[in-house]
Amino acid sequence: MSQRPHPTDAPIPFAADYADALLVLRRSKGAIELLLLLMLLLLIGLFATVRYADVLPAATTEGAPATSPLSDGLLYATAVVQSLGLILGILLPVVLILMHHVMLVGRLLGLARVTAGLVWSIFLLLMLIPWQTMLAVEGLGRPDVVIPGVMFGWRELLAGARFDETGLEGALRWFRFVGAPVIAIVVLLIVRINSGRGVRLALGEDRLPDELMHP
Repeated sequence: MSQRPHPTDAPIPFAADYADALLVLRRSKGAIELLLLLMLLLLIGLFATVRYADVLPAATTEGAPATSPLSDGLLYATAVVQSLGLILGILLPVVLILMHHVMLVGRLLGLARVTAGLVWSIFLLLMLIPWQTMLAVEGLGRPDVVIPGVMFGWRELLAGARFDETGLEGALRWFRFVGAPVIAIVVLLIVRINSGRGVRLALGEDRLPDELMHP
């Protein structure tokens, strides 16, 4: 039974096909990473807007919930950011899995880097999931002990953004709405750096270190 030739020895159509597939996946990955970065930055922007702007007018005399055009816009913006953030967080590992499969089948260089990026992307997805909403089931004695995800909804933002606490409690609030998205951005950059380096090695745009080429 004949074995599939190594890409360096394969006919040009095989190598070109692998390269075209990786280029398509790299463009898709780049778009997903850019949009996800935008969603995380918008999370911080939404927090700053709710904390420092007068989002809600004075309560109505009938006791109905007070609303304003700004609060309505922020409500929809928060829902869009949360939904798109989760969708993009799912799509990123899927694209990296496809990239990993192409490189594995083609026996291309850079597979270790793409694998590292895939693992980090799964960790990022777990960070993005709003566990505070999914696990806040009826009967849970202390819903506040659930470790929250990076993504938050409008009610949580409205209830927790305008706080006066200082010390540890205040620091935890700042970490919840600012620190956690920043950490997610750092993880996203790690995914981009690792996977990007792997694809460049596979396409021959980067060279292996000399100690690996000549052990």
